[in-house]
Amino acid sequence: MDDLISQAAYGKGSLQGFATKHVNLSSSEVILGLAQCSPDIGGHGCYRCLSTALRLRDGWANTMVFLPSCLFRYDLYETVTPADPMPPPPKPPTLYIALLVVLPIVAFVLGVIVVVAIKDHWLWGRKGNSTVTAEVSEQLDDSPDVPVQSDPVHVEDRALRLPKYTYSQVEEMTDFTKRLGKGGFCVVYYGVLKGENGENREVAVKLLNESEDALQQFSNEINVSLQISHRNLISLLGYCHEGTKLALIYEYMDNGDLKALLSKDAGSLRWTDRLMIAIDTAEGLDYLHRNCKVSIVHRDVKSANILLNQNLQAKLADFGLSKIFSEEDDTTLQTRVVHTPGYTDPEYFRTGLLNKNSDVYSFGVLLLELITGNLTPDLIKRLKELVNEDDKKHIYDRRMQISNQETSVWNATELARACVQDDGLSRPNMSQVLQILKNCLSMEATMTSGSTSM
Repeated sequence: MDDLISQAAYGKGSLQGFATKHVNLSSSEVILGLAQCSPDIGGHGCYRCLSTALRLRDGWANTMVFLPSCLFRYDLYETVTPADPMPPPPKPPTLYIALLVVLPIVAFVLGVIVVVAIKDHWLWGRKGNSTVTAEVSEQLDDSPDVPVQSDPVHVEDRALRLPKYTYSQVEEMTDFTKRLGKGGFCVVYYGVLKGENGENREVAVKLLNESEDALQQFSNEINVSLQISHRNLISLLGYCHEGTKLALIYEYMDNGDLKALLSKDAGSLRWTDRLMIAIDTAEGLDYLHRNCKVSIVHRDVKSANILLNQNLQAKLADFGLSKIFSEEDDTTLQTRVVHTPGYTDPEYFRTGLLNKNSDVYSFGVLLLELITGNLTPDLIKRLKELVNEDDKKHIYDRRMQISNQETSVWNATELARACVQDDGLSRPNMSQVLQILKNCLSMEATMTSGSTSM
């Protein structure tokens, strides 16, 4: 069926975007296939869409897969050969075989064309809208080994809509001059979004490459962002999907990411600042796990994904790898392991079973990074080997100036150790983590007040 997809995607002239094919599996089995794409997505877009549809097939049973930009169908036909030899038919066998193959194809194509024509009116005709539609759901899951998990809430049914920008508008925003960061599938640029009332807004524009993985993360990021709204989660302001050009427009955070700040200017972060960053991040994760419309596991909690505004308020970013849990998924989902060295839950890495405990482990590593000022390969091992408070003092970041604040730092270190236990069920949940961190902050305020009054 790869030939069928390539023929539809890269066919010449009027045949581009449409193809049929039949394959003789045996003397008694024939597969008939049809592939068709929306004319506005181009050859590469057509190939990616049809490849996704092929992955969504129900084994090799008769099936039709509709996606917003393409459809893929195949049918398996069987011809029964009698056990006993029969006299030759009055007509040549070649004519019989030709009719057997051609007539089903003709009937099949006519039927599909009728269906496509009906869908074309309400589906492809809506491509010009400036809001997110179901096109962002074409890439549904990143694991080829397990059943695809569809988004439990259809994009077109959501109340929140995002502005859609053209690629020329993205160029105007950024000039592609000031680079803020770079990831595996993207480059992030500083930009300015001009408002209709003359007010300009600073933005961060994530420009994704043209790989299939990037398209999947683009779709997933929009799907998740449309589900969430919280002060400690980064806000998605708009998007661009123009052919193979993909971009996501976010609110701009003045102080960049936590990883860069810890490595370059950690001395400016007092312990209370770090504690507040931990609380902000925990608030965002607790919302994703418990208080969102659907349960979401972030799956990529790390210091590079914690963004800070001018007041050091922290916001969790990058939902390209996040997983939405439907009610049927309950608490655990089998999925392909995405490994971030140092942050990945060893239980998830070993089994491929993803749940909220995986985020808790990653948060524990992040908390330890805030306490120590850096993340070293043996940091978790060293933490687990520590016995008493004097031992723990050896891993504290000396730039924090914690002479009168050992107790709250000690409690936070104990919390980090609880979060990174090997057994996921032994870890606290994010609500418990948040409560302990708030207790640490209250303790800090009490000690500061006491020292001031003396």
